Amino acid sequence: MIEYICKYSPIEIFGGFGEEGVLLNPHSQNFEKADALSHRNICSFSRAVIENRLSHGENALILSKCCDSLTDVADVLEGVGQKVFILDLPHTNTHCSVDIYKEDLKKFVAKQEKFYGKSFDLKLFKAAFKAEKRLPMGEHIALMGARISPQIMEFIAENSPYPVENYACTNLRHLPEVPDTDDFDELMGWYARALLNQTPCMRMADISDRRRLISDPDLKGIIYNTVSFCDYYGFEYARLKDESIPILKIETDYTLNGEGQMITRLEAFFESMKKDEKIENKTKNGYTAGIDSGSTSTNAVILDE
Repeated sequence: MIEYICKYSPIEIFGGFGEEGVLLNPHSQNFEKADALSHRNICSFSRAVIENRLSHGENALILSKCCDSLTDVADVLEGVGQKVFILDLPHTNTHCSVDIYKEDLKKFVAKQEKFYGKSFDLKLFKAAFKAEKRLPMGEHIALMGARISPQIMEFIAENSPYPVENYACTNLRHLPEVPDTDDFDELMGWYARALLNQTPCMRMADISDRRRLISDPDLKGIIYNTVSFCDYYGFEYARLKDESIPILKIETDYTLNGEGQMITRLEAFFESMKKDEKIENKTKNGYTAGIDSGSTSTNAVILDE
């Protein structure tokens, strides 16, 4: 198996050698081992990857140069003898970027042929592609931002008043149908374009296509996950919080610490959405008053409909 962490990773290439790509979504009790080999000021996700791989590093790992922290991850893991592949990732999906990435993918295939000692199989490569996920239908809540632990995701799905669509980082990996050609150069050009044309993550230069994630009229609310020491998704949250959609920001550090507090905040968010739904459905009449009495002043607000 080949472990990967980024949706831009060319995991189907490993399928061409009969290998399976498995998403690595690490969480740890602490970062004791990772902090002995790396700086504590790199992002908590990178520390979680190192911590996990120091205990379970038997499979090869493929990384994309999404940020400096992941480059540090590759250096640390290679330093302890682990097999790590890392690819440069363009910041745009322009014609030139596609051509550059295509050539990098061709070189990567040649490198893997030497590593595995066998030729790249186009049939296996095509068979590695999975059907594209359909866009959501009906009222739903969107989970956006950085990836989140399976435990928290399970809690959200079970307690949300609406179905949950996972739009977080790695869950937006969708590729079109493979073209009917056996021309290797043509396939790699198509593959480079398909990878770069996915819904952009926040490290890409043009993130305008992410707007469609919140433009669905059936979107009832957003749970937005950010990561300690990672600015990318903090920028998007700063824009989304001014939208009219109910939004809850949570922050994870890929340890189990703070999960209880996070669950409490999620419960409060879901409860507020249930109350809003009741208000929308009932006949609107009368007034609502709120009073805040402090040590030096008393403030009141009275609302009609």
